Amino acid sequence: GTKTSNWRLDFPCPSYLVCFGAGDLFLVEDRPAGAAKIPVAYAGIKGMAPEDVKNSFAETPKMIDWMEKKLGVPLPFPKYYQMFIPMVGYGAMENISLVTFHEEICMDPIYATEFQLFVDAVVLHEMAHSYFGDSVVCRFFEHSWLKESWAKYMEACWRQDKGEKDLADWFMFWFHTRYFAEADERYMRPIVTRTYDSSWHLFDAHLYPGGAARLHMLRNKLGEEAFWAGVTSYLRTFACETAETDDFRKCLEKSSGLNLTKFFDQWLYSKGYPKVKGSFDFDVATGVAVVTLEQTQNAELPIFEIEVEVEVLAGPAGEPPKKQTAVITFESAGVPVRRASATFRGLSGPIQQVWIDPGKKVLMKLEFNPGQDLLTNSLTAPSVLIRMWAASELVKAGTVVGLNKVKDAMLMELCPQVRFEVAKVLAQQKTVSAIAVLAALLANETHPHAMAPMAEAAGQVRDPLLRQALLDLLARPSLPYMAKARALTSLGAQRGCTSSQNLEVANLESDLALLSSHLEDNSGHGVVCKGALSGIGNLRTRAAYEVLKGRLGYGRTNFFAKSVAVGAFAGVARWQDELTRKEAILILTDLLRDRTSDVRLAACAALESLEATSAASTIEKMKTTFPAQLHPWLDKRVSALRKTGESPKIPKLQSDVEELQSKIRKLEDKLQDLVAKAGATAAPTARDTTAAPAAVAAISRGLDVAPS
Repeated sequence: GTKTSNWRLDFPCPSYLVCFGAGDLFLVEDRPAGAAKIPVAYAGIKGMAPEDVKNSFAETPKMIDWMEKKLGVPLPFPKYYQMFIPMVGYGAMENISLVTFHEEICMDPIYATEFQLFVDAVVLHEMAHSYFGDSVVCRFFEHSWLKESWAKYMEACWRQDKGEKDLADWFMFWFHTRYFAEADERYMRPIVTRTYDSSWHLFDAHLYPGGAARLHMLRNKLGEEAFWAGVTSYLRTFACETAETDDFRKCLEKSSGLNLTKFFDQWLYSKGYPKVKGSFDFDVATGVAVVTLEQTQNAELPIFEIEVEVEVLAGPAGEPPKKQTAVITFESAGVPVRRASATFRGLSGPIQQVWIDPGKKVLMKLEFNPGQDLLTNSLTAPSVLIRMWAASELVKAGTVVGLNKVKDAMLMELCPQVRFEVAKVLAQQKTVSAIAVLAALLANETHPHAMAPMAEAAGQVRDPLLRQALLDLLARPSLPYMAKARALTSLGAQRGCTSSQNLEVANLESDLALLSSHLEDNSGHGVVCKGALSGIGNLRTRAAYEVLKGRLGYGRTNFFAKSVAVGAFAGVARWQDELTRKEAILILTDLLRDRTSDVRLAACAALESLEATSAASTIEKMKTTFPAQLHPWLDKRVSALRKTGESPKIPKLQSDVEELQSKIRKLEDKLQDLVAKAGATAAPTARDTTAAPAAVAAISRGLDVAPS
């Protein structure tokens, strides 16, 4: 039999936001039709647990109520349904009144302990598009920040208004960090630009976190009342219409009475951001302190006309310090200046802390180390932003004393986001003392939000301490899925690391056995299996190659994990002999015809990583199997292949660098042992971070740097 459904569309709807869902689905009603507010329901796929579907979206009604109040506009559409579907592609899609989510986002209770924060952010993000993108539609692609930057920024606003200030601040920290990474390491572009090879490529870290950070700056510039009044006016004025960046600017100007042309020219229509170096001087006799800031970004970028808050806390030791606040403006008589200062007078007692832009109101990268004592004082500051900054600066300074202070503070730190962000910085240093602290923090970590990123950090550098810490973590009962997955991946990256070369082969064999034992673990939609596959790929051994080769056939790997298996296989193939590499290239070329698009894309990337020039023409011909927005990406893969050969030079160089790093760390161990034998009082061993005598600390200041 058949069933006929009639649908009524009585409001303007962009074609890309029309969605019909058909399949073996079930509906979970959260707020039924007929209630005082719009109905809310969720569609699940047969086989999913209804309670998991509902719990995954549990915050939805509260988010709707909050968003309507925050934006001053009712949700623009008559219902709000969310649906899990297979292979949505990129997480979720903001279709009008029927938002689709990849089935991997559906969580059981264990998965939710570590993944709910992310899922809530995605749900909130897509809901925000009901206003920004669905109701008010971007006129052209260059104005896409009006939807994506807004949706991203609302994630932080939601946390802030829930009273979760630490989380809201961490969201802003993450926005800055992600944007800086892309702008510094890949490319730098204006937020609003018509220069792109595919509109798809505009949806990057500039558009999402980079634009969100700029919205936060606008909010702080205008103030709460004027900013949100301007936003409400914008949404009401352009409802069911198209808009562009200047339309948004004019609404904010009307609500605030400010001329925002210069701000938009500098932050939206131009590229880049300021890098700021800070210093301070304090005259104890007069009680006068001077804080100086200087913009140090590349000469091709302009001087940014920013206002930076500075706080100085001073007072006798043991007493609550008194705080003075000033604003440093990089402008003089209407002319931008590269260097500016603020003077603080009447300070009684020594300076205890100096904070520059403590609320992250300005999108800038700060270089400022006021000294070990002041940084140590800031490890217990009320703001997570300050605590992360202070700990990071102490870690980068690299002294044993400072690292011990960080370790002690992190063992007492209540915010899991602070702990794992500091762990990332420790891993980046790649020094003996930093590694010891990282291992201690990983051993102590129990929060579901922190275990996975901390385990991932432990895979950034090879060290016996970290390998053992990862093994201990994996031995814990009831380890959440993502934590287990990251630990497995990082264990593989340790490649059997040991202080004795004679044991490394045995460790590699035992680690491969451990990793292989998790290949059938499909928990969290294959999350654990993915981690095990990546870990095996990191081992680089011939035995690992054979295991992964055996997982590439149909039905041999979890459906969600096969693309990961392809990448891991290519990763281990890079370290094999030439004949084996040629075999891998043939296998990967065959996978270009796989039925699953994710696997085909993974095979393209894998062939590029192996510099398989012979596959270039095949990749070029398969473009027709993908949507047009992916063609520029495929063209780049083909172009890269035609410019390279198939020699294994890069793996050899990488191996040489890692060998040198290992030797340097061993020399550090020996040097600290020599210091201890020379008579340093109570000197710690190379693996003891509980004490830091002056002799060891002095040597560490000159030695504990990452090898170049």
